[in-house]
Amino acid sequence: YDQGLAADPEQPAILTNKAVALKARGVERFNSAITSKTLDDASRAAALDTAKADFKAAAEASTKAVAMLKGQTTPTDPAELDRYNKNKYAALVTNAESMRLFVSKVDGTQADAGLTAFKDYMAVQTEPAKKSKAQLDAAQMLLDAGASDKALAEFQAVLTAQPDNPEANIGAGLALYATGEKEKFQEAANYLQHFVNAAPASHPLKDDAKALLAALNNTEK
Repeated sequence: YDQGLAADPEQPAILTNKAVALKARGVERFNSAITSKTLDDASRAAALDTAKADFKAAAEASTKAVAMLKGQTTPTDPAELDRYNKNKYAALVTNAESMRLFVSKVDGTQADAGLTAFKDYMAVQTEPAKKSKAQLDAAQMLLDAGASDKALAEFQAVLTAQPDNPEANIGAGLALYATGEKEKFQEAANYLQHFVNAAPASHPLKDDAKALLAALNNTEK
């Protein structure tokens, strides 16, 4: 893809594909660094930095691809329009996922840019299940970045349509708890209890939610 861009740097589809490749390589490198049993602390940190560089490059490439497509005149020829729409969709979904990794793992200060990427993608996504998942992913990204209030708003948007959604309930509870504001702890506990009630027994966060609820009851009454 670098060779393709060297020959024609104004091709958003090549930038999108490059971002996909960078994102995949970054995930592979990140997971390998986390799970390795042979790396010492310094080597692990260096390996993680390499993965984070891929996440950053993927975010930059996909963001540039989206900007280029937004700047193009929408074609009127049916075949060209179909090609344009497919390229735009691919760029938007790649940008959202690339920004999620970049914001969550590298630079939380870019949370607003990450949310914009998700909003742009959700605007063209017509499948309700995929749109709901994107909103949950955006909310979790914001929570990972420390943007608790913005994360809460996205989790609550999911709950408006799906009040029993386990991920949105625990996300909303954790977002409220993360504020550290004691007046919000009762509402946090309500969401966490709803999660415990709605989530299947096999959910990996169920025991953690129960433990946090117990701690809130014991320390904050």
